[in-house]
Amino acid sequence: MKSHWGELLRELQPVHTSHDQRSKAYLYDRPSKYGARVFIKQVACDSEKELSRAMNEAEIAHNDPHPNLCECLGCEREPNFVYIFSEVMDRSLQQDLETRRKSDPATLYTEQELWDMAKDLVRGFAHLQEGGVAHRDVKPANILLGQQGEVKIGDYGVAKKIETQLNTLQGSLGYYSPKLKHALLQGESCLYSVQHNPFKSDVYSLGVVLTQLTFLELPSLFNSLKNLQANVDAKLREACYSEAWKRLLAGMLRVEESQRPDFLQLQTALTAPAQPYADDDYLGELRPPENAKDPLQLRIKSGLQYVRVSAGMYETVPCVLSLQAEQQAAGLRRYSTDLVCVIDESGSMTGPLLALVQQSLVSVVDRLHDTDRVCIIGFSDTAERKCPLLCCSAQGKERLKACISTLKALDNTNLSSGLQVALEVLTQRRVNNASATILLFTDGKDNINADPAETCIGAMEQLQVEKLSVHCFGYGEDLDCILLQQIATKGNGTYFPVQSLEAISQAFNEAFGGLTSVVARDIHVEITAKPGTVPCTIEDRYSQDGSACFDLPDLSAKQRKDLVFFLKPPALDLQSPVQLSVAQAVVTYRSNDGTQTCTEVPLHVKFTKWTDVPSPRDSEVFANWYRVKGASALKAAKDLANSKQVQQADTRLEQAIEDLSSGGYADCAMVAEMLLDLEAARAFVKSEVAWERGGDAHFASVSYSRMAQTSSLAEPCEPTVQRCPRIDTV
Repeated sequence: MKSHWGELLRELQPVHTSHDQRSKAYLYDRPSKYGARVFIKQVACDSEKELSRAMNEAEIAHNDPHPNLCECLGCEREPNFVYIFSEVMDRSLQQDLETRRKSDPATLYTEQELWDMAKDLVRGFAHLQEGGVAHRDVKPANILLGQQGEVKIGDYGVAKKIETQLNTLQGSLGYYSPKLKHALLQGESCLYSVQHNPFKSDVYSLGVVLTQLTFLELPSLFNSLKNLQANVDAKLREACYSEAWKRLLAGMLRVEESQRPDFLQLQTALTAPAQPYADDDYLGELRPPENAKDPLQLRIKSGLQYVRVSAGMYETVPCVLSLQAEQQAAGLRRYSTDLVCVIDESGSMTGPLLALVQQSLVSVVDRLHDTDRVCIIGFSDTAERKCPLLCCSAQGKERLKACISTLKALDNTNLSSGLQVALEVLTQRRVNNASATILLFTDGKDNINADPAETCIGAMEQLQVEKLSVHCFGYGEDLDCILLQQIATKGNGTYFPVQSLEAISQAFNEAFGGLTSVVARDIHVEITAKPGTVPCTIEDRYSQDGSACFDLPDLSAKQRKDLVFFLKPPALDLQSPVQLSVAQAVVTYRSNDGTQTCTEVPLHVKFTKWTDVPSPRDSEVFANWYRVKGASALKAAKDLANSKQVQQADTRLEQAIEDLSSGGYADCAMVAEMLLDLEAARAFVKSEVAWERGGDAHFASVSYSRMAQTSSLAEPCEPTVQRCPRIDTV
């Protein structure tokens, strides 16, 4: 078939030709069925692959109309060519940029022009993302401008419907995201399977384009990955535009992809009303070494050296699953945190108390990493944000210490206001660090709000923050301990009753230590029995709700969690000892670089024919078991005391002390510590008056810290020997 359009276009000069000469663009200003003036893209198609790609481009452009996408008027196919017809725009952004640069003096874009252009482009790209389409070649030449100020996205030659995070390397080198540049440096083997988010890569490319418009040139810093984030941040500080514009570019140009928004998130941020606290500082995460060892070590073991069984007898077996977070290797980066410190500035804070709180805060700031961020809030009659979230660089730490020094004792205690402002700071962040924490310190009751509990809990429900923990520190006796406990519980944190000035720093360190060294998060555990020759069952799992599947809080370096459960074997006849894998734990978690790991740990148990001689015990497993018993006694005593049964609560604690003391494991460190906790707790149940002076909060805090090792407050059962129906001989 003779090429009709090929003949017509032969007389014209192309306005653009691709580097491989396979694609040419023409301005056709003669009458046609598509209009009096159209833009024609001629794409050579000598293979089915090229034809499929050209038809894909035409389909995307034609079937996805939007005011900020260049309108496709039609498509025709002829032998060896596909022609795509689209509306005519006045010029490309590349041409506009060159015109401005050549003017004398160079004509900078006004800030309003930049904002209008950014919003139009983000709207267009967000529309494509909603349809699952990534452009993959964002650059000034592919952005078109109209005579009336219209801004539209054009050229979908390498656009693609995204169905996987593995994609071939596409685009223009100067506008590549860091992940694409890294793949290019790795060589040909990486070019066809780049693991990245194409939408976030397009966001980075658009950030480069907008930076080019900001300086009327493409900064050379984008040519190298070395110190790229520091170089970008330094360059943006030179821009002669507002801090808001610089923050927009900084967010789009995050080197770490996980910290970079996609177009839908950008669109929300650009169209949302201005937020008073969205002025936080930010530095991206440092990636851990690729050869870093597995940060979480798992072990599962039985409490008995061997398990006795017979045709009519069995004994339940306490077992422990241990999760040990490893010490981080040199250079290994942990997760960064956003920390909001909310400090009571009421009149009763006058003197050494406030001074010690200030010293503790300075100590906290000194221990943080550059990418951690801190905000200081003081509250008295109202709450005041002393500074935005500031990165803990050398300069940031000096600013934070200056803010801490401004804390002073004033008037009343508007605790609810302090918590409200803290939540607003975290919900209005431009970019989030991996975790968020609120440290709330007070020595009094909220005397401003009629119902502070409703106000505080309502704010936490309305202003929800992902990965949030709220720790409350209460000093003295004139406190609303129940409110502070409610806030901490709602915020997945802990209430620390501080009984002396010396205990303030210790409480801060206990709450803060884990935040600065998290190495495993999003931890999910499943403990199940395995079918087999000896079909055991799991009788009791001391998880949050006793279920087989449960989640655990983040684990920090050197931190360990021991999860207790009971194995119930069947009653059966054995002719000889046998060791079998009868249960398993499957643990899934995310490590520092975001990698998800799933590990299966089997439990091997040795079964023997029943004798009257008990099996030797594993002291570590049984010590953990007694720790669980002690924490459960604290929980039971707390419930009794809250029901005005303080004498019964004291009796329950006394029984627990006798049980733990006589169990043979009182010398084990964890049991010895639990015994001290039980003895101290008895002081709070000597009378109802003693209980009202902070007993509830004290019990909850101690019980939480001890039982956090197992995530359980269930009433424990006892290892038993029982009779059971006979099962076939093994």
